[in-house]
Amino acid sequence: MKQLIKNHQKAFYVFMIFNILVPLTNVAFAYSIKGIIDSGMSQNKEALTQAVIVGATVIFIYAALNFISLRLRNKLVRQIMSRYKNKVFQSILDRDYRDFSKEKSGKFISILTENMKKIEQDYLYQYFNISKNLSLMIFSLLAMFIGNWYLTLLVIIASIIPMMISGFIGQKSALLQKRAMIADQKYLAKVKDILAGFLVIKSFNVKDGICEDYSHESEKFDEINFIKGKFDVLANVFSQLSGMIVFLVAFGGGMYLVFNGHTTIGSVTAIVQLVNFVVMPLNEVGMGISKFREGQATLDAFEVKDVTELQTGETKEYFDDVISFSNIDFSYPNTEENIFNHLSLNIKKGEKIAIVGMSGSGKSTLLNLLLRFYDVTSGHISIDNQDIQVISAESLYNLMTIVQQDVYIFDATLRENITLNQSFTDGEIKKALQQSGLESYVLENESGLQALCGENGSNLSGGQKQRVSIARALIRKTPILLLDEATSSLDNQVTTEIESSILDIQNLTALVVTHKLNENILKRYDRILFMKAGVIVEDGSFCDLMDRRGEFYKLFELSV
Repeated sequence: MKQLIKNHQKAFYVFMIFNILVPLTNVAFAYSIKGIIDSGMSQNKEALTQAVIVGATVIFIYAALNFISLRLRNKLVRQIMSRYKNKVFQSILDRDYRDFSKEKSGKFISILTENMKKIEQDYLYQYFNISKNLSLMIFSLLAMFIGNWYLTLLVIIASIIPMMISGFIGQKSALLQKRAMIADQKYLAKVKDILAGFLVIKSFNVKDGICEDYSHESEKFDEINFIKGKFDVLANVFSQLSGMIVFLVAFGGGMYLVFNGHTTIGSVTAIVQLVNFVVMPLNEVGMGISKFREGQATLDAFEVKDVTELQTGETKEYFDDVISFSNIDFSYPNTEENIFNHLSLNIKKGEKIAIVGMSGSGKSTLLNLLLRFYDVTSGHISIDNQDIQVISAESLYNLMTIVQQDVYIFDATLRENITLNQSFTDGEIKKALQQSGLESYVLENESGLQALCGENGSNLSGGQKQRVSIARALIRKTPILLLDEATSSLDNQVTTEIESSILDIQNLTALVVTHKLNENILKRYDRILFMKAGVIVEDGSFCDLMDRRGEFYKLFELSV
């Protein structure tokens, strides 16, 4: 609870004061009923009138305090959850790419949807309800103790055992909630995976197998929720049963005291009313503790880190000289085969370098290491003699932009997909459209930049999606640009236009992984790296490599 109310302590304590005042009016109402009955039994009209007025006043005070308390509670919960959801979302985005990629997206979807509802309903609301009900129980028991200590003692004994059993059930529910969360995340991941592969399922006619796979995952999800539901039912039934037992003790004991002349009918009625204020909260506390434990388990399941903790490393604002790969060894996690062995490479500022080679030669891996999507096994990569291991991830991403073959388009407008909700002038947007080859599409579309792209770019062609990705990279004007098969879905003419635009940008350092061997474009690159089995076997200009008649020459001639 401390982490949730950290920035809302004043509002929290003001609400808790009102949350405690409301139960006091319940106790006052019980005593006003006692006054009405005792004055009526004694046929004292004046006392009866005063008792009715007091009762009416208490009712109005209760209504006012309860209204204020509920308004304060809803406002507080909204503020807490809004801040917490934003913090969780930011914590997810601040995760290291390697850590993020290890998890299934269904887990994060579940955290931001179902888990948030669980924390709000089963943790926050239950915490406030439990505190209110416990206050009502304590005040009622104190009032009963003042009225008749013997009867109060019997009620306390009848209340303690049910509360202990409710706590035990709550512990079991918390354990089951953790299992239910994992099942929910797996279920969401499975559904997301199936829907994303809809075209494959239809075209390969594997509907029956996929339905069986879904049914298996759904059955596991339903089974754990069914088991958890049995404990909820048990908690509910036992809570009601314990309430009835407490009522029986209060009524039976109270009437025995009346028979023996130790109390009045009015006092017994007041005590019974106070018992009602013990029994009803007792029922709710029994269920509430079980739900609260579940909500607490949900809250504890995800660690929210502060942004400052994640932005570790040194700040680097500029690229001035050279990128160096020095004696790099690298293998992907959980594999023994090395992709690179003692690889070394220097890239000077402003150089435009094309990287070519057969599939699996390490071209994309080279870019991923520069972005620190993975860490090298040995050796080091530096920018201006500063090891990228000590540079913060935020600084790295401000220095370079990557355009990959697999493009993700947000379900938003064309402008929002290009700018990613950052501030750019119309002139900057227009230039990015021209350089990426998107200008004609925008001019021809009646909605222009406000055209909706659809979910993952469903309203765009594959080539248009790649051009959007290139535009969003170029508009950032980072000093280093990485293109990983970024023009694979574009025809040769458009590819030539885009690469020409990139090659014309002054002081831009560009590393371009490509399989399109266009002579006119390749001649414009400062260097061409030919990679084979994780080794840079050739490095030079187009003319140099053609004169050597080596590996690049063979590949080029084959493509022609």
